[in-house]
This record gives sequence, C-alpha cells and structure tokens, in this order.
Amino acid sequence: MYKYNNIELKECEVLKDLTKTGKERPWREKKLKTIELAESYFRLGDKKYYRIRDCGSFLEYKRHIETGEKKLNGANFCKVRLCPMCSWRRSLKIYGQASQVMEKALEEKSYRFLFLTLTCKNVYGEDLSNQINNLFYAFNKMSKRKIFKQTIKGWFRALEVTHNLDKTSNNYDTYRIDPLILDKNSRILSFS
Repeated sequence: MYKYNNIELKECEVLKDLTKTGKERPWREKKLKTIELAESYFRLGDKKYYRIRDCGSFLEYKRHIETGEKKLNGANFCKVRLCPMCSWRRSLKIYGQASQVMEKALEEKSYRFLFLTLTCKNVYGEDLSNQINNLFYAFNKMSKRKIFKQTIKGWFRALEVTHNLDKTSNNYDTYRIDPLILDKNSRILSFS
C-alpha cells in the first residue's frame, strides 16, 4: 500500500467535514474550481499555478478526546486572492469575526443594526475598477456627512462582484455595507 509520512493510506479515514447544522462543507467542489483556476494560471505562465494547484490538498484535523469532534488544525492553503478555496475560507473567517463584533455590540450597548445593500448595473471588465472606485468614493462622501457621523456608530463594508455567463440576464453587482450600527434611540437616516 502507499505510504505518506510513514502512514499507510489504507489506514487513513476519509473524513466528512460537517457544519454545526450537519451540512457537509463543500471541500470537493471548491477544490475542483481551484484546479480549474490553476489551469488558467498555467496557460498564462504564472508561477502561482503550483500554489493554487496544491491548495487544500492536505488537511490536518484534530479530534477532541472527550467529544470525538474533529476540527481543522492545519492545511496548505495558497492564499491567492482569486482562489475559490481561499476565498471561501476567507469569507467564513470574516463572517465569524463580524458575528463576534455584532454580539459584543449588543452586549455592551443598546445598539440596533441596519443592513444596507446597494447594487449597480453590470459594467464591462475594463470599466470595473472605475465603477468600484466610484462606489467607494460615494460611500466615503456619505460617511462624512454630519447626520451619518451622529447616527452611525460603526459599519462593516463588503464588495461583492459576480460574473454571470448568461449575457441575456439583467445582472447587478452588489455593494454591501453590513451592518450599520446605530444607537437604539437614533432615527433612521435620510439623505435626501
């Protein structure tokens, strides 16, 4: 049988990584997309090809002695910004951090949250950078207004750019500011 680090592979257990709700995490789907991206980098002659190709090929789990629960302990992620596997992991990390901040804000102060999602029509690839700059400029301008400064105690801003292969649909890029943290006594903002 094959050996890897002096462990016979026939002894290895194929793990199912489940969320707290029991749903299986999409490691396989992400890995297939990552391989697809790596092949594109290879065609371009980019050195990132090797990092992306090997991304997530080794996952090390620790098992809790008492509960038997398995937790990811180590892995070889490439950390390339466009990598589907790393983007997914990054989104999980940011979600966890934002959730902790929101919970803390609710514990310490009497805050409430306002979720704002702004969308704009799709633009061509060569115009994307300019469109993103315009969105960020507009948000920064809005955040400097007196009413915004008085009302909003904090925010989390995220940009989501999607690519749809269906050219006939009327898609929109999404610019999210989640959440805006307001004092419970604050009025809802009106910028008109």
